[in-house]
Amino acid sequence: MVEEFVFVIRASTSYSIGIGGVDPASAMLAPLYTDVTLKAYRPQVLVTLPIFRLFSAKAQIGIMAHEIAHAERASRLGQGWPEKMQARYAAEERLANSIAIRWGFGKYVEAMRRNRHGSVNPMLETRGPAIVHRALEQTRRRREEFCRAHPEVAK
Repeated sequence: MVEEFVFVIRASTSYSIGIGGVDPASAMLAPLYTDVTLKAYRPQVLVTLPIFRLFSAKAQIGIMAHEIAHAERASRLGQGWPEKMQARYAAEERLANSIAIRWGFGKYVEAMRRNRHGSVNPMLETRGPAIVHRALEQTRRRREEFCRAHPEVAK
């Protein structure tokens, strides 16, 4: 069922920056919107490589098992799965871990948890402000380059 549900697995090579700083998500099941109304979408697993690579190989297997477990669950929830799962975020996270463990990925899920709390979160807390600063500077430079190349739009 999952293999028919997930449309694509994609990787992002950039950090995701939000209001609170660097988004610590290493991967997520997310809607891939197919039109501008944001009503039509297909399920995707999105891996954020700069975060994902901070985990050990064993923990990376746990991350992917966890995300596929989310997909299994979402496939059963049907239409509106993103909203349904977001409304119960903490419970859905625990459920995805237990599904992955039931599938035999227990030691990988445990490695994911250990890495998250033992090294990844502390590193992001330390380096997060510098990462955000670099991202903002890069955005500023790109905006300036665009405005120089397209002065008619920049007004």
